[in-house]
Amino acid sequence: NENLASLKEKLLRLPAHIDVVICHQITKEQDDFEGAKNEIEAIRENIKVVQKRERGLSKSRNVALSAVKSGVCLITDDDVEFDEHLYEQIKEAYEAYPDADVITFQAKTPEGEFFKPYKNESFVHTM
Repeated sequence: NENLASLKEKLLRLPAHIDVVICHQITKEQDDFEGAKNEIEAIRENIKVVQKRERGLSKSRNVALSAVKSGVCLITDDDVEFDEHLYEQIKEAYEAYPDADVITFQAKTPEGEFFKPYKNESFVHTM
């Protein structure tokens, strides 16, 4: 609920040409985050906050995807820190796999360890 306001510093570090769609889950009926929404959207005009009073990763993902205009969409959580070369890595991945609908990447813990045991080579995801 309250993490929306904590995103301001992260959003200020993003390159200005990156469009941002945030799906903000509000799970407490009495809470009102309109002020936080307005503050985040005021950072720049290509940041949009969609607020939903429901829970669930798949619901939030679908809401966010429906608000995306075009291009590549990075689906992530609010506590993820990005590698400084993230944008170059995404670009290179789509250059290597231009027909890919989805590309996944390895994640590391704050201590620099891999989040889980990943495969050493690229592979095609299946259903």
